[in-house]
Amino acid sequence: MPKDGQPLNILLVTTDQQRGDCLGAEGHPVLRTPHLDGLATSPGGMWFRSAYAEAPVCGPQRSSWIRGQHPLTFGGNRWEERIWQEMPPTLGEVFRDAGYRTGVFGKRHFSPLRAPYGFDEMKIYESGRNGEEPDDYLTWLRRETPWGGYARGHGIGNNDVFAGASVLPEEFYPSSWVARESVDFLERHAKARAGKPFMLWASFNKPHSPYDPPQPYDRLYRPQDVPSPRRAASLEQEIAPLQRAARYYGWHTQSEEQMRVALAYYYGLITHIDDCLGRILNTLERLGLRENTAVAFTSDHGDMMGDHHVYFKGIFHEASTRVPYVWWVPPERRAELGIAAQGRVDGPVGISSLMPTLFDVAGVAKPKSADAGSLVPLLKDNAVAKSEVVAAYDAYQHKRNSTMLRWGKWKYIYWQYGAIAQLFDVEKDPGELHNLADDPAHKEIAREAHARLEKRLAGFAYGKSDVLDGSGKLSGEPWNPEPAYMPAMKGPWGRRET
Repeated sequence: MPKDGQPLNILLVTTDQQRGDCLGAEGHPVLRTPHLDGLATSPGGMWFRSAYAEAPVCGPQRSSWIRGQHPLTFGGNRWEERIWQEMPPTLGEVFRDAGYRTGVFGKRHFSPLRAPYGFDEMKIYESGRNGEEPDDYLTWLRRETPWGGYARGHGIGNNDVFAGASVLPEEFYPSSWVARESVDFLERHAKARAGKPFMLWASFNKPHSPYDPPQPYDRLYRPQDVPSPRRAASLEQEIAPLQRAARYYGWHTQSEEQMRVALAYYYGLITHIDDCLGRILNTLERLGLRENTAVAFTSDHGDMMGDHHVYFKGIFHEASTRVPYVWWVPPERRAELGIAAQGRVDGPVGISSLMPTLFDVAGVAKPKSADAGSLVPLLKDNAVAKSEVVAAYDAYQHKRNSTMLRWGKWKYIYWQYGAIAQLFDVEKDPGELHNLADDPAHKEIAREAHARLEKRLAGFAYGKSDVLDGSGKLSGEPWNPEPAYMPAMKGPWGRRET
């Protein structure tokens, strides 16, 4: 049982756009994340080396989290308003109804913007995306600090790839604000509701672009020390959809030096979040709550960061879809659940498992709708090594999905637009630079993967209707180098309105 028979508290920590290889425990050559590493490697901790976002874009993956469903169950393979309609019992609602005090602070990216979805408390920062709606962080910055109006003092947009240090002092930066609000929630809870459980979601907006760490995190990593992007020697050697994206946003005009600066700043943002996580964990320790609080950490998707000559997300290359997935469960609770796994856990898993796993760890009954699958049974039976992940996402909302099957050491990607097949041995080729789909020695496994992917997709409502054709096959269409739905962007830096 949890400590003294009390219900287990839950701390969920998420980031936005953090790559799976950006974790010190991963053996990263430069990046430092000591608090996350401590969670992953200390007694009670584990990290899933091959965790994947099944819909690697903010809104769909976050809807999956609070629904407890695979994105292809509810139409989360594209960014449409339907993913927020006809909501089943949500993450916050189930914990609230089980007697938990629930709070979420930072980026939600839900719709409607302030729909509570079961959270008793929430303060949000949507990075300016909420139009005329009030934004709690920007309101705080304006009313309670001398830095109102300076959140974007560097003039860089949400989806720019050029880096620039924030003009805000670290204590007023968004990540610090998320940590401050989370700490305040814990302190108020300990004072007013001692002995009652809480479910706290600290949702950091970063390291999503703009890559703008505050001092001193803008100087932690030297551009000349960060790894070079993993990419073909020239853009022309990448597949057609990636060539098109690079030219559309103007990314092909970037020098490697510019890419390295962006990556160094991206790392600075991650280490700052790690320090903010440390403040939250230290608060749990100070309040005597640490040993009775399970912790889960993940990100909604990654960021290509120049790999394959592109940025951002929405595709199934490792940098975009693989994410950190770290759990710390009190040893007593692990023993009750029969979890023997410790430290690194191999075998691919999908992060739609987040909500069902949280319920299992807390001992809270899952609603029938939360069918994405908990990690706990896999860990009990040591079946993670045999698991697989199936995913699909339509980046442009024109039923031109890319799809993925990940199992063992293999990843198979199929792009409907262009009918492009890719097969990678991600253990030998983590940069995915050597496509084996057309290699005679791997033709058979590519064919088997294609058929296996079709079979898996047919098991989902939106796999059948959106990804497969009427006969249950993965359809494809010829590549058009200048599709009408994606005209070349005018203006510098790959800037978008939001």
